[in-house]
Amino acid sequence: MKQVDKGFLLGFFVGQGSFGGDGRTPQVTVRMHVSHHALLLRLSELLPGSQIYGPYAHGDRQYYQWMLRGDELVTFVNNGVFEGLQEWDEPSYLRYREMVDHYFVDGKLKFRQRKRRRKVSKAGNEGE
Repeated sequence: MKQVDKGFLLGFFVGQGSFGGDGRTPQVTVRMHVSHHALLLRLSELLPGSQIYGPYAHGDRQYYQWMLRGDELVTFVNNGVFEGLQEWDEPSYLRYREMVDHYFVDGKLKFRQRKRRRKVSKAGNEGE
């Protein structure tokens, strides 16, 4: 990754990113107005394996949600992409470290990722 791209990512995640997870899978999330779709596409190019969801509409707000999680996130954590946050923004870095400490051990995910499967009823109908 080029230094300019890494610098952009650090600044971007300080201002827009959310580090966390669902209890088993770590994730980095960004929600942005639909007018920023091209920026989120560029972000997806810089961080392969990330996904863009939406557009969503809640009241007057229309946005996309970009996410990097699971095994794809492991690659960037292990490459130290987000470690530069410490130098620029302590609160963002602390949230990042909380995510890493909760979800990672020795550079690997603590919890085995489960693949989502659709359940099919006896009648052959898909369901949750």
